[in-house]
Amino acid sequence: MLRLSAKFNLYFGEPNLSDEVFPAHLAYLKTYFRTRRLNALFPLSIALGAGIVAWGWTAAVAAPVGSGAEVTGTLIAGLAALGVLEHLCLILPLRDVKLWSCGAVELWSCGAVELWSWVLSKVDLTKNKAAKTAAIE
Repeated sequence: MLRLSAKFNLYFGEPNLSDEVFPAHLAYLKTYFRTRRLNALFPLSIALGAGIVAWGWTAAVAAPVGSGAEVTGTLIAGLAALGVLEHLCLILPLRDVKLWSCGAVELWSCGAVELWSWVLSKVDLTKNKAAKTAAIE
């Protein structure tokens, strides 16, 4: 339910939308998202998520130790807490480009891609398959 709420919040507009991570062939998706002040659904989503966290946690604490109800309450509280964190990440001024581009730049600059392509060019997968088939027979 919180995942759907996050999608609606994106559609209605968020203050810190980071749409730079879309590749060129998906650039048309940027037209579906807006950058604007918080919408009325956002505080309701946070309140609903916090209520589910509190309900799940109190249900887990009230259940007998080691029971299925305790596990269920803990899982519900944990997943709802992650949903609230997802909603909070929508309004925090974090740029996804800074988060994900550093790994891609390091991968290309250190030569790992060239090394991996060289390894794959040296491995003859058909020969290995034939050897395994001969060993089985």
